[in-house]
This record gives sequence, structure tokens and C-alpha cells, in this order.
Amino acid sequence: MFFIQRTFQYDEAFTFYSYVQTNPLLTIANYSYPNNHIFHSLLVQISTFLFGDNLIAIRLPAFIVGVLLLPLGYIFFKRVLNRNIALLGLAIISVAPPLVEYSVNARGYTLISCCFLLLLLFSLKKQSNRFDLLWMMIIAVIGFHTIPVFLYPFSIAMLWLWMNREKKALKDILIIISGTALGSMIMYTPVLIYSGLNSLAGNSFIAPESYSVILKNLKSLPLNFSTWISGGYGIPFLILALLGMTSVFFKSNKKLRALLFSTLIGILLILLLTQKTPPTRVWIFLAFIWTPILLAPLRFIKMHKVAFIVLSLLFSIVGMVNTFQYIKDKHLTPDFKRISLALKPLIKVGDQIIAKLPLDYPLEYYLNKNEVPFSFEHVHNGGYPSQKSFNNTFILIHTEYNQHPKELFESSKYELIKSFKDVELYKAIP
Repeated sequence: MFFIQRTFQYDEAFTFYSYVQTNPLLTIANYSYPNNHIFHSLLVQISTFLFGDNLIAIRLPAFIVGVLLLPLGYIFFKRVLNRNIALLGLAIISVAPPLVEYSVNARGYTLISCCFLLLLLFSLKKQSNRFDLLWMMIIAVIGFHTIPVFLYPFSIAMLWLWMNREKKALKDILIIISGTALGSMIMYTPVLIYSGLNSLAGNSFIAPESYSVILKNLKSLPLNFSTWISGGYGIPFLILALLGMTSVFFKSNKKLRALLFSTLIGILLILLLTQKTPPTRVWIFLAFIWTPILLAPLRFIKMHKVAFIVLSLLFSIVGMVNTFQYIKDKHLTPDFKRISLALKPLIKVGDQIIAKLPLDYPLEYYLNKNEVPFSFEHVHNGGYPSQKSFNNTFILIHTEYNQHPKELFESSKYELIKSFKDVELYKAIP
């Protein structure tokens, strides 16, 4: 809850202005950038319609799903390990920096993690009836309609279902895959009509990489992920995870062994298919595979239930402090609220403000909230804004990005009006 009103981050602000504050028909059809996590964007539209466009309402869907991950994670850990170890697993995921961070970030990453967990829980059943299969298809379609990279967790879940039930699962898997494919095609039909197939299958963000680049990224993935999920303690947690993998391989735990194999095979298959390494944040769902594997050796240590409770509480407290500092240090976002308040007495009707990534969309939100009378222009890489007639033109640059006013607006002279941390405000002098 502490972070739910933190400064609006760039990606969520861009998504909000581009895909949420628009007609719902455009939300489900406009895929100009992969930032549009469509199903999540629709949920944010409902939330902001009911509660206004404040930060809590904007982040509410991601937050609710993020909280839901805790009981679901505990149930899953209990099923693949035991009740006591599941308690420690709950402590780990409750303070894991990525899960905390994306539970208060208006994006769809907690939603695809939730869909993944639900598929895993359904896969634990010895046999699926028609309603189970229907629910699994609905869950998978929601995952894909949120972010197409749900292909990774979906593949892992289907492989695990097959490894758990073997031949008995083949028919169920074919039904789930067929139903999911059909449902996803229906849900993405507006995108195909309005934005075109290329927006999904040919955008620059999924351009194929060379196998040497993919191999390099794969080599760094284990340590990077351990560092990310542990809040900076990559090497110790990677060693613990490797010990966990060893215990899974050599000690009897068929479910975890199958899950580990499914994960490795699923990731490699999709990487070979797509020839693209996804951004680190996409791997957030792996927290629910990494955690039980990390804790697997504890099955062979005799500890009283009270010891697990004490250990879980201690980990929660220490982890909470570490996560707080890790997220705080990682996101040194400019104080947009302060900047907008400083701009308020300077900007008059008929003036314009020009900015680009990573300042424009978050700043626009706070300018609107503080009722600054402005005309705002977003400048993307490779061009100047439209040359309309304005009384005054103010330009904001981010010094850490080595920006210069001339990149954003051509003028004979620029006067530095005000400096903030990492941000400078200039006025164009004709």
C-alpha cells in the first residue's frame, strides 16, 4: 500500500493517456505500441470510471491482482511442498521487489502472473472435467489478451500438465490449446482490423535477435533474475536456487522436477520460435517457480512449525525493509508534482510546454491535476512538434538522458528558467 501513490511512472502514464483515456472500442483495437495490455487497460477504464482518474484508481486492478497472488501462491506452494514451507514461500513473495513494484504499477504483469498461477493450480488436479477445461481456456485467453508474451507461461503450464498426467492429458491439452487459440483470435480481431497483423507480429519491439545475442541474454538471465527477485542479493540467492534444483533432481519430488523441466523446455522452445529475448519484467511469473525450487531443500530439514512461523516473520520484516530501499533507489523518478506546481505561476493560457520521454506523459498528468492552463506537445525521437502559434514555448529536458532544448524545439536562443533534480526548464527566445 505504501507505494500505491508513488510518482506516476512513464510506461503506466503513457498507457493511461494513449489507451485508457479513450473510447473502449479504440482500447481493444489500437495496438500502436505493445504498452497496451488490452484486458488490463479495460479494467483500468472501469476502475477510473467508478473512482476517478486518481493514482489509486488507475493502479487498482494491478494492485487487487497483486494481492490475490499471495493466497494463490501459498496454496500452490502448499500443494508442491508442504504447509510449513509454504508459509515461508508466502513471506518471500509478499516482499519480492518485482511483485511489490508491479502490484502498484498500472501494467498487466501481475495479471499474467495470476493467470499462470491459476493454470498451474488447475493442472494439479488428477483429472479435469469440462468446467475445468472451460475455466483454463478462459484464464488463458485473458492472459493472452493482456500481453501476447503470455505464450511463455502458457507453454510452461501446458508442458507441466502433460508431465503430470502424461498420456491422459493429451486430449485435455489439445482442447485447451484449441479453445485458447480460437478465443484469442476473437479477442484480437479488433486489433487485426484496426491496427493490422503487423502491429502484433511485426512491430519493432519483437524484431528477431541473432542467436549469439539470445545466448548471451540467457547466460545472464539466472543471475539477473535472482538479483531482481531478491532485491539486490543475486549471488547468494542464485546459489540457494542451484542447491534447490539439485535437491529437486536427486530427491523425489516429481511435481517440482516436472515443473523445472517444463520451465526450461518451455522457455527454450519459445525463444527458438520467436528469436527474441523479452524484457526482464516479463519473467515476473517465474517468481512462482523460483520460490518453491529455492525452498525445496527444506523438506529434508526437521523444523518445528513455530520455527517456520518465526523464520517467515523475520524474513518478511527484513525483506520489507530491503524491498522498500531497493524500489526507492531503483526508481529515482523526477518529482513531477513539484515540477508541475513550480510551472503553474509561469504558464498562461496560450503558452505551450514541450517534453519527450521520460518526462512528457507523467508531467502531463500532474499538470492536469494541478489545473495548469497549457497546451502540451509530445516529441518522439526523430522530429519537432507542430509549429503552431503560441505566446511562449517552455521546454523540459532530462539531464540524465543528455537531452538539449534544440532537440525538442528550434529557436535562436534558450533561457534556463528553473532547475530541478535531473530536469531543466527552458524558455524559447525568438
